[in-house]
Amino acid sequence: MKPSETLALARAKINTPEKWTQRVFARDSAGRQCGDGSPDARCWCLLGALNSLYAPYFVCPDTVLRYVHLAIGDDPIDAWNDAAGRSHHEVLAALSRACAIAIAEGQ
Repeated sequence: MKPSETLALARAKINTPEKWTQRVFARDSAGRQCGDGSPDARCWCLLGALNSLYAPYFVCPDTVLRYVHLAIGDDPIDAWNDAAGRSHHEVLAALSRACAIAIAEGQ
């Protein structure tokens, strides 16, 4: 899968505020923490959404993460997602920017 495809899929996975979370990779329908690849997961943080696309190990490749960093800067992705005041809209915008960069690079 091309990085741009991964980024678009991750964005679709968290496309509504109810599907996005902070401070954990994923939560189940009761709001409890679960693994980002768990079949019970119903919402994900930015990194959890990316990781969830890579079964069975649920680790997003560095090639994809590089595009996220080009969109958000040098902060760790989970810390950026979890920053106080971070909005769902900002996370979606970052994924859109990362995807656009990847597409511009033919990825």
